[in-house]
Amino acid sequence: MIKPTHPSEMGDFQRGFAHLALRAPVEDLAILPVAIASHTETTNSAVPLQLLSVFDPSEPLFQQSGWHPMVVYQRVDVLIGHPVWITPAQRDGYKGKQARSVVADLKAECQSEIAGLLRYGQ
Repeated sequence: MIKPTHPSEMGDFQRGFAHLALRAPVEDLAILPVAIASHTETTNSAVPLQLLSVFDPSEPLFQQSGWHPMVVYQRVDVLIGHPVWITPAQRDGYKGKQARSVVADLKAECQSEIAGLLRYGQ
């Protein structure tokens, strides 16, 4: 969140989106991978991190000193990938000890799809 990447790099994915998708009370649910391929951008310091604790006092990142970066895109391609459907098998496997691997697999599938979009957008 506070570690910006170079425009040609992709940051690490967090697993929260996979948990939300697997828990969603929607039968036919798809994750739509979207990539922003930046060609020209600038990065500025926007907001002191500690100010953001107003929104979430429990977030440890907001207790740090420093500034939250703001990226301003001047020229980008917005690339939309193939939907990643949440299958009944994934939902069934999202229990107990198997949940971790189901989340990791879903995260890897989405990350791979977006990496492919970014390669295409170069």
